[in-house]
Amino acid sequence: MNRFAFHFVAVLISTSIATRSPAQDKEKAETKTQSVDLAADLVAAAPANWKFQKPERQFRTLECTMPSSEKGVVDGFFFISHFGKGGGGDLNSNLSRWYGMVEQADGGSTEKAAKKEEIKLPAGRVVWLDMSGTYLDRPTPMSQQVTKRPNYRVFAAMIDAGKDGPYWIRAYGPDSVLKAHRDGFERFLKSIAKK
Repeated sequence: MNRFAFHFVAVLISTSIATRSPAQDKEKAETKTQSVDLAADLVAAAPANWKFQKPERQFRTLECTMPSSEKGVVDGFFFISHFGKGGGGDLNSNLSRWYGMVEQADGGSTEKAAKKEEIKLPAGRVVWLDMSGTYLDRPTPMSQQVTKRPNYRVFAAMIDAGKDGPYWIRAYGPDSVLKAHRDGFERFLKSIAKK
């Protein structure tokens, strides 16, 4: 290769590196995944930066943190529950319960403010909510002890799939953290498949 050709190639390489934006680097990092087993017959692709740990509570099949990129802002938290085949109540009862987990600053209806979506999959279907407001954090679902967490976001979903479904998901954390993980969460839901 002559000097001119070498210089031309070097300029092309340096230009391509310089024109790659931080947003592109972040997007590339966010699309990396890890395979996780949801159940004996279901698998999904979770974002690679979700940090899974062994669940400590009964009925949980998976739990993980959704890391914050902001200094001083806590991570989000994600878990899947399973109560046995057909367990956990019907969808409408759970939707009502989920709406009651979040208060609106103006006293309005969380049901009206929430975004509800349904995803149809070859393995089954997923119905999920995206809600923002003050999260009413309880140590257990029926506990009278409540910690109010303003400016939070909650994702809640029913996975009606697999031979032993349904499975129930909840993710919660500061609004900015969950907002940053929303696309990854949706990709996770859409990736659910039979093994």
